[in-house]
Amino acid sequence: MKPLPILIAVLAIGLTFCTDVEDPDPPVKPRLVEKSSGFDTLTQGIHPSMEQNAIVLQWYRNPDPDLAGYVIFRAADTTIEADLKFETLDSVWIFYANPTLLDSEYIDINVELAMPYLYYIRAIDDAGNESKPSDTARYTLAVKPSIESPKNGQEDLAPQPLFSWKYTASFQFSVDFFFITLENMTTNELVWRYATSRNRYDGTAQSVPYNTDGSASESSLSSEYLYRWRLDAYGMLNAQGIEREGARSPWIFFKVKGE
Repeated sequence: MKPLPILIAVLAIGLTFCTDVEDPDPPVKPRLVEKSSGFDTLTQGIHPSMEQNAIVLQWYRNPDPDLAGYVIFRAADTTIEADLKFETLDSVWIFYANPTLLDSEYIDINVELAMPYLYYIRAIDDAGNESKPSDTARYTLAVKPSIESPKNGQEDLAPQPLFSWKYTASFQFSVDFFFITLENMTTNELVWRYATSRNRYDGTAQSVPYNTDGSASESSLSSEYLYRWRLDAYGMLNAQGIEREGARSPWIFFKVKGE
C-alpha cells in the first residue's frame, strides 16, 4: 500500500492551485485628509502649494497589507456638476523599500489658475483590485500675492515691521481674506498668526503693522533671531473658515536690526 505518497502529491497539487488564486477582495475605500481651516496653523487636506502653482491632495494610508498604490482622478469644473468628466490623472505607488517617501500625497502641477478642480482616489492592491472611490475634494488655485515687505533676505527692518503686499486687480479670483504666518526660525516657534480682510481691489499695496491685534508671542522682534513669514490668500470661505480657493506665497526669511 502506498497511500501516503499519493496523499502528499494531492496536497502539493492543491497548494499549488491555491497560491495561483488571485485575491478577490478589493482594498478598503481610501479616506482623504479632512481639510483644515484657514485659521489653523497646521495646513492639512487639499491646499495650494507654497513652492509652485500647484494643488496638494492628501489622504490617509490604507491599512490593506497587500496595498500597491493609488490611482488619482480629476475633473475640471467647466460646466455644471452633472456634466463633470473625471479622468485618470496619475498613480502613486507604495514605497516599501523607502518608507520616508510620500505615498499619501500628490502635487498636481498641471492646473490652470481660476479653474475649479475636483479629485478622488481609488486604492489598488497587488492583485489589481480597485477600491471604491474616496470622497471628492474640490479646490481652485488663485494667483499668488506679491510680497512688498519684509522682502526675502532683508536684515535692516524695524523690530515692529510693517507687513505689506499687493494682490491682482483681476476679478476672476474670489480672494477676500489674507492670513499672515510669522515664525521664529531660531527657536522653531510660531510668533504670530493674523487674519485680515482684503481692502484693496485695485492692485495697490495693503499693509498690516506687526502685532496689530496684540496676540503675538513677542512684543517686538529681536535682532538675535532669524524669522520667516508667508502670506495665504483665501477665498470662498464657509462658516468654519475653510476656503475653496486660494494661494500661498513662499516662505520669506528676514532679520530685524538692533535697537
